[in-house]
Amino acid sequence: MNACVDLMPMACRAALQRRARVRMWVGAYASTAAVLISLYAAFTAGRQAQVRELTELNNQVELNWSRNHEVQELMTELESLELDIKRYNRLAWPLQVSSVLQCVAGIVPREATLTSVAVIPKSERSRRARQGSDTAPLLGVEVEGVAKHDSAIAAFVKSLESQQLFNAVSLDFARPADVDGIEARRFRVTATIALDKNYKFLDVQTRASAGLEASP
Repeated sequence: MNACVDLMPMACRAALQRRARVRMWVGAYASTAAVLISLYAAFTAGRQAQVRELTELNNQVELNWSRNHEVQELMTELESLELDIKRYNRLAWPLQVSSVLQCVAGIVPREATLTSVAVIPKSERSRRARQGSDTAPLLGVEVEGVAKHDSAIAAFVKSLESQQLFNAVSLDFARPADVDGIEARRFRVTATIALDKNYKFLDVQTRASAGLEASP
């Protein structure tokens, strides 16, 4: 039978045991440090990811807020524009004053001369609106002139009445007048134009004789 005999001195054995224990503790410390470093690196990486995500969320919130602010400003501008359009549609006339003047001038008889033409916006209660507060928008036309005789004035009034553009045509007065030593008749004719209708021009050849057409 073989037997092992340890001939190492006790001092060497103790030194080796101390060295082994030191190596064991160094290894344990190194392992612990490695684990702690790994955990710190993982925590730092996760923290950085959370910071980046939070930054992205803040940027997205700021972008959404900026877009919402721009949308609110745009909606405010659109509402203001709609109000302006409604106001313009309420105030705008469906025809030009120059068209009215051309129509009046085109039917003046040769024996008459116009001295003034006034176009005045006004409103008049219609029969249906007398029970309420609504008024029908009208455009008043006042025409003054001089004619050689009453028949020319009557022809002018009749021509105005035949136009679809004019309503409530009336002769305010026709009185004698002296124009450069010539006896004449000074007159004034008034009429109204309904602004709740649409008007369009006729062709150039018939505009002077037929005036404007009105459509409801």
